[in-house]
Amino acid sequence: MMAKVVVFYPPPADVDGFLASWRREHAPWLVSHIPGVTRTVYSKALWTFDGEPPCFLLAEFYFPSLEALQKGFPPATAQELAAHAAATLQGCAPIVFVCMEEAAGEIGARQCPVHDDRKEIQPCIA
Repeated sequence: MMAKVVVFYPPPADVDGFLASWRREHAPWLVSHIPGVTRTVYSKALWTFDGEPPCFLLAEFYFPSLEALQKGFPPATAQELAAHAAATLQGCAPIVFVCMEEAAGEIGARQCPVHDDRKEIQPCIA
């Protein structure tokens, strides 16, 4: 299983200024301060199906194991990340999650956790 850090950045007041600071200062800081990362993904939240998204940008940092994550992204680094974001991204207060990623199998052929008593693996539409 892969371990990852997911960072939610809230919607900024000034989108253009946020993105300029993100590209110029914060993204390079992230890359230089989080060792052991095997993959990095940045996503801009566009919408939710019930309104505006609660975040503007998501950053995902993948590690080969939980041990590698703990070594490369200790609590002190998370605190530094928050302080750097506040200083460079219009006072932004990101939310940081530590996650374990587990593959669910093929789409349409996975066991549904709601209906896990079924004898065979079937797509769930519940």
